[in-house]
Amino acid sequence: RGCAFRCSYCRTTVAWQTHPRFRSPETIIEEITRYRLKNIAFHADIFTLRKEQVYRICELMPKRIRWVANTRTDTIDLPLLKAMKRAGCWQLFVGAESGNDTVLEANRKQATVEQTRQAVRWIKEAGIRVHGYFMLGLIGDTPETMRQTIRLSKELPFDEVNFAVSAPYFGTHFYEVASHNGWITSEDWEDFDQSQSAIVDQPRCSHTQVKEFQKRAYREWYLSWRGLKFLADAWKPRYTQFFFQVAKNHLGL
Repeated sequence: RGCAFRCSYCRTTVAWQTHPRFRSPETIIEEITRYRLKNIAFHADIFTLRKEQVYRICELMPKRIRWVANTRTDTIDLPLLKAMKRAGCWQLFVGAESGNDTVLEANRKQATVEQTRQAVRWIKEAGIRVHGYFMLGLIGDTPETMRQTIRLSKELPFDEVNFAVSAPYFGTHFYEVASHNGWITSEDWEDFDQSQSAIVDQPRCSHTQVKEFQKRAYREWYLSWRGLKFLADAWKPRYTQFFFQVAKNHLGL
């Protein structure tokens, strides 16, 4: 639990500071075995933060278990990913965030666009599906940098993606910057949301532009051949209403 990094937009360090707490691999595997789990989501903020722990979990993992996890582009390498694949990992969720290095630096994201490219190549080479997390409206974003983010999401072989709106959560560096500069357009806490609302007006990036780029990003990605394939594979009759609501909210249809 927790994260050692200080990204400007992340609320994890508000709750847990920058002192991650680790469980021993042995207790993790004991719990998996005790409850006879077969499908697992490791919801650590960065599952691969301590490589020796991950290798030990992979070594102890029972057979025929499928699992997914969150990761960072600068905390993985190909040998680690191959070990994870052998141990049953079938999908990783990667925080790419932006397609522009200047924006990443402005938001204290200690990773680069090239590291994102390399990480995705390694994940695919290891035979693992990859979900890309992206953010629009970060500190320093402009229409051009948001276009670069959308292009990056389409250039790399992501199996699915998510485009979040950067929200100035109370206690984050993003909130401090946005509040100090008078950029926040709403005081309603329900609007501090990474999915539906955009409430930050930067000098070169208005909240209305952020919402339009979010819809554009979802349209361009999920109406491409890759996005349509994902939707076709994921669709079930019981999900019809859910799919319709998602399309209405995110695709602007």
